Amino acid sequence: VERHGIPALSAIVVSRDGVLWTSHHGKARAGTVYRVGSVSKLFTAMGIARLAEQGKVDLDAKVDERGFTLRHLLAHRAGVVREPAVGSYFDETEPSLEKSVASFARDPLVYPVGTRTKYSNAGIALAGQLLGKAAGKEYAEHLREVILEPLGMKSSGFTPTPGIAAKLPPAVMWTYHGHTFAAPTFQMGIGPAGSLYSSVEDLGRFLRMLLNRGELG
Repeated sequence: VERHGIPALSAIVVSRDGVLWTSHHGKARAGTVYRVGSVSKLFTAMGIARLAEQGKVDLDAKVDERGFTLRHLLAHRAGVVREPAVGSYFDETEPSLEKSVASFARDPLVYPVGTRTKYSNAGIALAGQLLGKAAGKEYAEHLREVILEPLGMKSSGFTPTPGIAAKLPPAVMWTYHGHTFAAPTFQMGIGPAGSLYSSVEDLGRFLRMLLNRGELG
């Protein structure tokens, strides 16, 4: 693993009934935590789906004057930009989610609503902000209370608490010219779209819950 510039790698295979196989390589060990990037979107979407089941949000109600809905945002069919002007994974100023959403909230749409599927971190960031408003608390805290803690995902969170940070392996990035450097660790403003930290063991619990149609234990 390290020979190819990857300091740590973990993998897991699960079934409905349990863990079938787990493997850790390089500096990874059982419980090693990674920032799992766009896997974060699954948790944001599930948080919204739970509120929809409870009748607290309407997936098909228009969320602003541009005409798209939460369903459009979650399906990447709202027509909004791919990345916000503030808070993308290139923005090391660590802006708030509110500032990130505000940076594109009045921008013209790239495509008319519902006409094309266009991947958008900005759209999921907005969905996460709306999730927080509907839940009455910040999205990360709500997802911790209703998904992470009930599933026993003790090494997971949208912010790097000291306990989570202590389990992170060293990480590097590299250029096309062969230069390597330590990977940056700043927090993105588009947290609902990409800031979840988790271990394969925790993600395995999430997968087993999905395979069991919403139940685990």
